[in-house]
Amino acid sequence: LSEEHAVAVKNAEDKHAADIQTKEEAMQKLREEMKAAEEAAQKAQGSLGEEKKALEAKLNETTQTLQTTESEKKGVEAALAKLKKESKETFERCDQLIAEGKKLEGEIETHKATIEEWKTTSKKWEDLANHNAKAVLEEAQMRKKLQIELMNYKGNIRVF
Repeated sequence: LSEEHAVAVKNAEDKHAADIQTKEEAMQKLREEMKAAEEAAQKAQGSLGEEKKALEAKLNETTQTLQTTESEKKGVEAALAKLKKESKETFERCDQLIAEGKKLEGEIETHKATIEEWKTTSKKWEDLANHNAKAVLEEAQMRKKLQIELMNYKGNIRVF
């Protein structure tokens, strides 16, 4: 029973360890995606600032041609709206990745707790098996001692 239990505990520990490894790999992938998303958001914000400065310089230079300036301004505003939308989507994805990461961390903690529980149970079974083995050994020693005493007793009876 103890050996079967030890095998079952080992299998459960291996399964939980594999689950933890899978979750940790998923967490690492999510971290990498989150970093890439943050870099994309920073790049988008940086290019947004550069485009705005270029637009302001051009607007000052072309005050005489109002229609051309208005057309360029509309184009930049559309790009700005697109960049804002992309930036918003990127930050929403970051929030989603953070939430997924927290969920995976919770699952990892659950698996760790389960492993600890199995270790505790395994230790209890091991202690019980050791106790039983000691009791069986003591019983065997006692039987041997009693058998010797019985043989001595029978020998003493024959003498008399």
